[in-house]
Amino acid sequence: MQQLFFKFIIQNLYYVYNHHPGVFFSVSLQLQRIRRIREYLRNMEYINNNNLNYGDIQQQLIVPTIAQFLIIGSLNFLGQIFSMWNDVESASDARTKRELDTFDFIVVGAGSAGAVVANRLSKFHNVLLLEAGGSPHWLLQIPSLTFAVHGLSPIDWKWTTVPQKEACFGLNNNVSLWPQGKVLGGTSSINAVVAIRGSVQGFDVIANTTGDPSWKLKNILRILKGMEDYHGYFDKDRSHGKGGDLSIEKADLRIVTQKFLAAGKELNFKIRDASTYGPVTDGFAPMDYNVKNGRRWSSYDNYLKDIIHSRQSLRVERFATVTKVLLDDKNRAYGVEYVQRGKTKRAIAEKEVILSASSIKSAQIIMLSGIGPKDHLEELGIPVKVDLPVGKNLQDKYGALVGPFIVNPGTSFVLDRDINFRTLREWQLYGTGPIQSSRIEACNTFSSSYAKRDGYAYFQDIHTYFLAWSIDSRFKQALSQAFNVNEKILKNYIGKAKGFDSFFQMTTLNYPFGSGEMRLKDRNPHSQPLLDPKYLQHPRDVEVLVEAIKFSVNLVENTTSFQEINAKLIPIPLPGCEVHVYRSDSYWECFGRHLTITAYKYCATTPIGKDRSDPRAVVDSKLRVFGTKGLRIVDASVLENKLIPAYHVTMEAVAELASAFILNDWKI
Repeated sequence: MQQLFFKFIIQNLYYVYNHHPGVFFSVSLQLQRIRRIREYLRNMEYINNNNLNYGDIQQQLIVPTIAQFLIIGSLNFLGQIFSMWNDVESASDARTKRELDTFDFIVVGAGSAGAVVANRLSKFHNVLLLEAGGSPHWLLQIPSLTFAVHGLSPIDWKWTTVPQKEACFGLNNNVSLWPQGKVLGGTSSINAVVAIRGSVQGFDVIANTTGDPSWKLKNILRILKGMEDYHGYFDKDRSHGKGGDLSIEKADLRIVTQKFLAAGKELNFKIRDASTYGPVTDGFAPMDYNVKNGRRWSSYDNYLKDIIHSRQSLRVERFATVTKVLLDDKNRAYGVEYVQRGKTKRAIAEKEVILSASSIKSAQIIMLSGIGPKDHLEELGIPVKVDLPVGKNLQDKYGALVGPFIVNPGTSFVLDRDINFRTLREWQLYGTGPIQSSRIEACNTFSSSYAKRDGYAYFQDIHTYFLAWSIDSRFKQALSQAFNVNEKILKNYIGKAKGFDSFFQMTTLNYPFGSGEMRLKDRNPHSQPLLDPKYLQHPRDVEVLVEAIKFSVNLVENTTSFQEINAKLIPIPLPGCEVHVYRSDSYWECFGRHLTITAYKYCATTPIGKDRSDPRAVVDSKLRVFGTKGLRIVDASVLENKLIPAYHVTMEAVAELASAFILNDWKI
């Protein structure tokens, strides 16, 4: 391990010297300055008389300087770092003897929902929590590294869609990358730390459809408020709570983000809370973050870290990939089968199995267990236990990456410039500055002309995220790793903004009309499933996306606020769209079909319904899988983007509600 560490240091030196020479020499100059200060202090006669501490000098000057150097350099080796971290943890787990294999409850997946459920149930029952990944590395606490950690195998499932027929033309092989956390805390350990509730009014639709008042908006808002320890931009709003587990703070905004908000006001939009008590309305909002003292505060931090070793009724098994649910001849779930360090094991649940493994993994597990579309399972030779439409309603929130927009120097975020001694020290001491930002610093939402035409004036079908992200020396690796953008567009379009301060707008469809499908590739539980979101195959989605892109460009180029920093879209046609009249509707449609990207809200593979007469439903209002006993699903699988976007905050609230359902059913 020591040899690996020194190899890592040498790799950092070589990488930073060749790719970030400015940082390399900045660090060198800083170290020279430190040496001069220390030499000066040594020569002062009053050092001993005034009890000056060389350890303090080292901590305040040397440590942040070395930290700057290691963080910049380590970006090229994050996958290796996380692999080494997992290897050490896995070896430690292997030496720990386990005796009990029978539990009251088994929870599969320690993400946004699973961490909550495991915490709440283990207060009163014996619980086994199975997680396919390990513990989060401390580097994951740094919000500004968000997009750098996507696509790294040790901590990301790295799902990929099938090639899209009508979208993703500017991505390699027309394939969209779908990151999802494979670590304690799940995707909340690698997401953009955005704390937003989404369109909460959809909960009333669920309550009315299922006839279950537990899902009424009034009840969900009570849960959301109780969860929060809110110190965000709308602190005086009665919508928010204090003293809960969910730490929320203000995003630290770049100058360019402040101009984005000012431009919205110019166009007569209100600056308003994106997480309101009632229906979301048109408007712009600075982003609130799920951080604490500027550090990521994931579901692991909220619900597991303090009890994982101290609560005797909770056992957590890391690096344990569940392959199927065990069902008896009456379809009662009595346990799970999982693989851990190459060995197949079984665990028994005397009460229930709860799947919180994600909208993709939970659906895969139950299909491999014989619960799913009859024709599909028979095609793969899987004995059918229950015929249900699992995976038939796959949904995602998605849109287009619009930009880069070039702005004046010093107004946006540039990695090589803005991760330095001063900003690291600011983040270390106060939890503020550019390192606290995940780059998604604000958003807007509004109703398209199509929604208004159809009588849905309060149907905000367009939602745009503002990314203060410039094209730096790592942009090819970052955009390829995060979004799978192909080399032609990276080199001949986005790369033309290299060296300038710039930003992007992630313009998305809040409620896509189209939906897709998830199928199993084969019977191998370790094979990736076939994910087909069918992006932009519904004509209404194309029309709304074109309108959204045009709005985003107009906002930048025709407002005084943005013109104060000389903001403009890079004046080059997107490769692949040159045949269209530049900036015509057909050009913007082509643009959207090329730079199609996910907004990370994959869901609805096992939706809620009243009963089995609902042709799309897989679970009832208490999240119990139809046709089974002792089996529930508590994750984004059960929600539909058409009603409620599956944000991290939303899933924690759903998990709190589900925990109450389960505890009520098993009252002691």
